[in-house]
Amino acid sequence: MIKTLQRYKREREAYFIDGEEEIRKTNLKTLFQITGGTVVFICLLMAITPFIIEGWMPTLTHILLVPVTVVFFFISFMCLRSKNISKYVVDGVCLTFIACIFIFVIQLDIFQYTNAPGSFMEAVLLIVPTLFIFRFHIIYLESIFFEIVYVTCTFLVKSNKVANSDVFNSIVGLLLSVIVAYIIQRLRAEAYHAQNKYRKLSMTDGLTGIMNKVNCEHFVKQYLKERIPLDNCALLIVDIDNFKNINDSMGHKMGDHILSAIGNTLNRYFRSTDILGRIGGDEFMILMRGIPSQEIVEDKCERILGLIVELSEEFQVDLSCSIGVGLLEGEDVEYEEIFQVADDALYEAKASGKARYVIHHVNENI
Repeated sequence: MIKTLQRYKREREAYFIDGEEEIRKTNLKTLFQITGGTVVFICLLMAITPFIIEGWMPTLTHILLVPVTVVFFFISFMCLRSKNISKYVVDGVCLTFIACIFIFVIQLDIFQYTNAPGSFMEAVLLIVPTLFIFRFHIIYLESIFFEIVYVTCTFLVKSNKVANSDVFNSIVGLLLSVIVAYIIQRLRAEAYHAQNKYRKLSMTDGLTGIMNKVNCEHFVKQYLKERIPLDNCALLIVDIDNFKNINDSMGHKMGDHILSAIGNTLNRYFRSTDILGRIGGDEFMILMRGIPSQEIVEDKCERILGLIVELSEEFQVDLSCSIGVGLLEGEDVEYEEIFQVADDALYEAKASGKARYVIHHVNENI
């Protein structure tokens, strides 16, 4: 039981760390939907209630709830349109909205009808932690704070009989919300990790474990689209020399072992911020980001040539590679342009005797 709870805790922690961007978007969408729905619901309620309850009139609290909710509706709408909105801004907006809801509920349940039992506090305590995604210590610090305010005001304003009933109901609502929120959070974490697992499988090359062609090209294109001119980069195409001869002489199974070893070697050698993938049978592509000078690229290429040769001893086969590099400095280009420059450089390296690298500057070739 303890090990299971510890596993759930680790999964939730990983969910909040790895899924930060998804959580941010989910909270924003939830806020947008809740505020939009709340405005419609309140207006509809104020319109039909007088026909159901004779003599009922909306109070100042009911009326003020509409513009406050509309403000948060527009804030969430603007945040959804912004691509670079900070997680902390989103968290702050959502928590502020929750605080406003608690304040309105306390006003309605306690000060609006001092002799009547409360109707909303336990529902809000139960629902809010299940709608928004926050770490427990964040959402329940806020919930417990307003529960204390609610309990204090209830005993100060209402009769003991009504106060005891309202406090009991709110405490039950708070305790139930912990259980429900825990279950929902666990299910969200499990669903996120399962989704990530299948996403990773669809993104990777089954043989080498690095990105496949489609996803490698996708991330390179995305980087080039968002890149700033001062961020120099280099696109490397690594082609294993005479690999067909290896397959023919040693068999495809051994060829697969060699390709897998090359993929692992390249993956260990490059930074996690670089983009690496297998784009063909014996071709690999690497996008090196944030290149301070051409010498860095040259050193990398020399090291790759050496690493491939080192694998020759492990597999008892003559291994080498050719590398074509498209070095991009300054203005932006499309993926097809930088790839063509790197491919031309690779062709030149092959034609010059293989087992070498050639670097072409992108903006000089387009």
